Amino acid sequence: MYLDERTRGQGQLSAKAGERTPRWTKSLFVKFFLALISLSLIPAALVAVFTAAAYQVVLRGYVAPEVVNELTQNLITQAILVFLFITVIALFVAFLLSQSITRPLRTLATAVERIVKGDLDLSFKITREDEIGALGHFFNDMVVQLKEVAERQKAINRVKSEFISITAHQLRTPLSAMKWSLGMFLDGDLGPVTKKEREMLERAYKENERMIRLVNDLLNVARIEEGKFGYSFAPLNVNSFLNRLVSNYALTAEHRHLTVSLNLPKTSYTIYADEEKLSIAIGNVIENALKYTPEGKHIDVTLSAQKRDFLLLKVKDEGVGISKENLKRIFTKFFRSQKVIQMETQGTGLGLFITKNIIRRHGGKAWLTSEEEKGTTFFITLPLRSELVPDKELSYEEFIEAF
Repeated sequence: MYLDERTRGQGQLSAKAGERTPRWTKSLFVKFFLALISLSLIPAALVAVFTAAAYQVVLRGYVAPEVVNELTQNLITQAILVFLFITVIALFVAFLLSQSITRPLRTLATAVERIVKGDLDLSFKITREDEIGALGHFFNDMVVQLKEVAERQKAINRVKSEFISITAHQLRTPLSAMKWSLGMFLDGDLGPVTKKEREMLERAYKENERMIRLVNDLLNVARIEEGKFGYSFAPLNVNSFLNRLVSNYALTAEHRHLTVSLNLPKTSYTIYADEEKLSIAIGNVIENALKYTPEGKHIDVTLSAQKRDFLLLKVKDEGVGISKENLKRIFTKFFRSQKVIQMETQGTGLGLFITKNIIRRHGGKAWLTSEEEKGTTFFITLPLRSELVPDKELSYEEFIEAF
């Protein structure tokens, strides 16, 4: 049993961190090999010892002691030579038997490791009809089923993405018309309104704005998944960009009684980026910090240069934090923790998903550290050199495989 030529690869199971025992001592090959050698050589050694002893006892009754000693020495020499011959044969046979069992198991382990990493383009060519061959057939059947599930999931995701895109497009026009009409009422273009009417109109206007943001986020997600977000890259001065972006949230911070500080390096840096999309990505992170940080607290935005031609942006807040079980889901679509929902009922759960994908398209990474009731720190890296930015957006298939 072996992997098909087109999918043959090298690999091995990763050892657990912190293990001190040498890895070779845990190898099934070593254990099986030593067992076969022991079963072969120990009986041969015992037979040689007992034969020499019996031979010596029998001869003493017929010949002189000097002759017995000489014959015994010759017998021991012959026994050693025979023992060495048996050892060589045993080593060879044990090696072949061990390899015939452990080699396909190692190949299977390599294949399973590749499946864990998402590579389903592999299969076994079965050349044996024993239990290991049967295991290979079962493995091939499993891979076929996993492929079918993966293809079905891709089709479902594509249908969902198309549905979201169509629905969002259909909602955008009437929501824009509602915003325009409500704005006319509030501005008094259609006549005076009472205080009670104004309160109701303002509430309706805010809800309409929330729905428009949701529709825009849904459209952005659909375009990202389809690889049609439409990036337009150009040189961008990061220092000036961050100054403008953070200043846009000054009124919001003041309204929430929060302080926001921006720490920029003395050196002015220029990157290759889409300013509009980058504003969305970093803006989502700053908005989250503003939403979930209690009054009187502080938010710190810091830019610094990293090694290997990257900039590091940190957005640190003193907010409610994120639990450990939610950290892995924080960048997934529509995810909002229960604690966050209780604090801020409005929200789409799409902002950080969009952020991560925009940053990735810029050749950077986004991640975070957090501790409940102490705050969260978001980290974003951005490359300084344009050649580190990917040439194109991911296709739908590439996007699904990446996630």
